[in-house]
Amino acid sequence: MLAFGEVTTHPHMAARNTVVERDGIPQAAPAPRFSRTTADLPLPPAEPESLEQILADWT
Repeated sequence: MLAFGEVTTHPHMAARNTVVERDGIPQAAPAPRFSRTTADLPLPPAEPESLEQILADWT
């Protein structure tokens, strides 16, 4: 068994791009991956909504 820190350098995982890095933080790559389409990493939300706005959307 590998520790998460070892996963990024393991040859099997590196050859398959299983772990990607965003903003210096390693994370699991999107899955499933197909040969003709790319799976992009989702971007974080630009600005969090206020609680009042979220509650107003429910009514």
